[in-house]
Amino acid sequence: MDWGDGLGRWRTWYLSTPAELRPEAPGAPTQAEIDEVLEMQAARTEADEAIVALWGTGPAILAWGRLLPELFTEFEVGSLPQSRVLAHLHTAMHDAAVAAWDTRLAHNRPGPAATDSAITPLPGVDASASSFPS
Repeated sequence: MDWGDGLGRWRTWYLSTPAELRPEAPGAPTQAEIDEVLEMQAARTEADEAIVALWGTGPAILAWGRLLPELFTEFEVGSLPQSRVLAHLHTAMHDAAVAAWDTRLAHNRPGPAATDSAITPLPGVDASASSFPS
């Protein structure tokens, strides 16, 4: 899903502005970072690919949304507490997504595959997208 430039300007609820938590601009990708990615790529396992498929190919709020019902069932959380947890969690995740997108727009750092042609992203990962923040 392409969220476009607008997400970084959406209203936040817990944060005063999307830029409130914005970290300093990262430097350009270093050779040490590229080498680290290449080493990790060479040692990829099916488990690594499954983790990326779950958490790395879309907004993390989607994966958390799928995980919560399982946790509520496992820990026998009643429906009223579930509602309260979901309200706070989804509001916080909304603010986090807006803040992350704001930072991504402010510091458009290229993703690993855009810095070295030997790096091949896993399926579902947009190689042209900014990699900051992670």
